[in-house]
Amino acid sequence: MSSDRLRPWKALAAVLTLVWTVEAVQAQQEAQVTVQLSTLTTELLPMQPVRLIVRVMVVGDQPVRGAFILDPEAGRCGLIVDAEGVRRQVNGRDMVLNTMAPSDALPPARANTYEPGFEQILDVVALYAPRVGEYLFPEPGQYELQFWVQFFAGTSIEDYRPAAMESNIVSLTIAEPEGAEVLGSRIWRLPWGMPQNTSGRAEAAGFEDLGHTSYGKYARFAMSGWPALSADERIRLLERLADNAPPPQIHDLVLLRLATLLFENEDFEACRR
Repeated sequence: MSSDRLRPWKALAAVLTLVWTVEAVQAQQEAQVTVQLSTLTTELLPMQPVRLIVRVMVVGDQPVRGAFILDPEAGRCGLIVDAEGVRRQVNGRDMVLNTMAPSDALPPARANTYEPGFEQILDVVALYAPRVGEYLFPEPGQYELQFWVQFFAGTSIEDYRPAAMESNIVSLTIAEPEGAEVLGSRIWRLPWGMPQNTSGRAEAAGFEDLGHTSYGKYARFAMSGWPALSADERIRLLERLADNAPPPQIHDLVLLRLATLLFENEDFEACRR
């Protein structure tokens, strides 16, 4: 075969090689972005909150072009819950109480450049899906959790290629309540309907009867965020909770909320303690 007849085939081979190289580089870049999920505990009781720590990281030694939005309210990330073979995907917006976001957020018009070693962390409490009115972990059993993040590979909104990146799998045991915790599990549904109720004090008194059960501690933390209660009432709830070993999942959140309320109340001396 003459060289003239071979020339078109060589040109086609060069184009195919270039396309394959570009796609291989893009695939390599996507593989360099990883999602890591961890929890602060591996065992809870039904309908209790799970603290999720999500890390999006760039591994390897090459920068990555693209975009992602690690914000549950943006709707571009979420949780996969497998309850003993029954798998469901929960959008991040369905995990945010009282969100006003009407729809999923758009990615940035121009891609970001994520340098090697880049890391972004999301610290979120998963408990309740307000749009459907369901707890995420309602019954005793074994659960497997994964977190997904939508990554837009490319350089701009014109050529983004969206793909869902999934984290590692984390196992969670929801144990059967015993003793005083049984009563707590029966009435624990109430706090999440009451922030909208401006007369929640009578119901709040009922939660005080739970004493130092784990449900009582979570309830006090929930109550400390109710707008129906005064700042002084919320501070007293948090101080009582801080003095009685709050669950590890919310320990730092209790101290942070307490310090914030004391600061807003201009009690600077107590805020420093």
